[in-house]
Amino acid sequence: MTRTEKWGLAALLTWAVVLFTCGINWGLPSEYGWAGDELHPTSWGPALDPKTPNGWHARYPPLHFALLQALSWPLCAAARHGAVATDPDRLTVELIYLSRGVSLLMALATLVLLYRAAREVGDHRSALWAVFIAASVAPYVYYAKMGNLDVPYVMWFTLSLWMFLRILQRHRLRDYVVFAAAAAAAVCTKDQAYGLYTLAPIPILISLWRQDYGGDPHRLWRALLDKRLLIAAATAAVLFAIFQELLFDPQRFSIHLRLLRGPMSENYQDYANTFSGQVQLLRTFFGLLGFALNPVLGLACLLGLLWAFMRHRQESAGDAAARRLLRATLIVPLSYYFTFLVLILFCYDRYVLPIAIVLALFGGRALGELTRPEDRFRAARLAAAAVVALYSMLYAASVDFRLLADSRYGVEKWIAAHAKDPDSVVAVGRRKHIARFDWVRWDQVLRTDGKILTQVIEPEYIAIDLTDLRDEEEANMIDRLSSGKMGYRLALRYQGKPLLNLLPETDLGTTQRFINPEMAVFERLTAAPPANPAQPAPPPH
Repeated sequence: MTRTEKWGLAALLTWAVVLFTCGINWGLPSEYGWAGDELHPTSWGPALDPKTPNGWHARYPPLHFALLQALSWPLCAAARHGAVATDPDRLTVELIYLSRGVSLLMALATLVLLYRAAREVGDHRSALWAVFIAASVAPYVYYAKMGNLDVPYVMWFTLSLWMFLRILQRHRLRDYVVFAAAAAAAVCTKDQAYGLYTLAPIPILISLWRQDYGGDPHRLWRALLDKRLLIAAATAAVLFAIFQELLFDPQRFSIHLRLLRGPMSENYQDYANTFSGQVQLLRTFFGLLGFALNPVLGLACLLGLLWAFMRHRQESAGDAAARRLLRATLIVPLSYYFTFLVLILFCYDRYVLPIAIVLALFGGRALGELTRPEDRFRAARLAAAAVVALYSMLYAASVDFRLLADSRYGVEKWIAAHAKDPDSVVAVGRRKHIARFDWVRWDQVLRTDGKILTQVIEPEYIAIDLTDLRDEEEANMIDRLSSGKMGYRLALRYQGKPLLNLLPETDLGTTQRFINPEMAVFERLTAAPPANPAQPAPPPH
């Protein structure tokens, strides 16, 4: 890598650090934070303990739990021995920060690995554009700063994608081994990654057969038994058994498989397994891709796809080879869609992250061609590229602006200014969706017909996330509180207003539905006047 290439990549990574770090404290300090499905520190140990095969942690493979547990050991050991003054609640918050920091580092590593993969199919300029596209993917900006499994498994996948391209060009044993190890790590970080690899051996086998065995039909069986394939398969199998703890805890793996085949798939299905249902799933998939990439980057990736399939007059041998390699990578999204999404019959924006990584290779090549250093239409081309870059940067930054303007911050500030007794405030809802007050679950409220609020706790204020109402009973309770029949009145209805938001309003399964929810605050009718009515408060929405 030349000095110019290093400086270009460093500049992109610097921008990514700012983008990925902003909002990393979302919902903290608190016992759990607001990020859904974040691996909570209390689950790291039980995920690795044979004595606790059941539990929330059993929904996921154990590899990333093991990584977090290992990285947290120095801090936990120091706290146990009094080397640092950390009470249990503070320690939990610090461990959540640790988990989010690990995701941040793995997100940056993904960009570096993608750069190396893109260099296999294009020049430095195209590779930098591919990195830019990946860093601008909206759900990636969100998950890069949260302690979920999505960025970790995508990092392992990106490493395997790089090795996949190297294998198709050189067929070196070490590339096969690293590919197999990275694939095992990806699947053992998050199960859905298996779909990325189900069909991936096909182009590898065909390429090996043609390159080393002359494409002779009679020698196909020799290609199938090639030592590189066998060693790669053995590597993947052994590491899978180790990473999944099959060698140490087969009971946990059995429970995990039962969860995968049952509650983790059937309970979430959005579409019927019919032709119409599959068409709806496909529409959702492309809609989420469009949301993740934004319109201009989506267009760039589409143009890159067209470039890969077009025949070019007097093209160089390098361009022809690059187009073949790019076409080969399409086996990954096809494999993922037809061996994973088609079976589970639902899709969220985080599910398209690895597909966006693959498409970034195509979009990077298209934008690299757009900005090639030629005189013809150079000013117009560079202006178009500048528009693409500026819009994409603002689109990606919209995620951070939404995090910073989350309505729960505004509600907390308003109650702090108005509550006579700040401790006499409760939040009704589900743990990851509430403001940071004492928590009362919806099932407790509904089971007691609201009496737990009006006759037992009797808080001065009740804060409720209106975006997270999930059935008619909860909506009816909101109506009763608003009417004054339960001794409360609606004091504030509020939703934060980000300084910038280019993200489209959509009812698709996007991460954005968890950010900046509409909130309602109910005040007890017998409450005393506000303690500081002159202090400014968020305006009602």
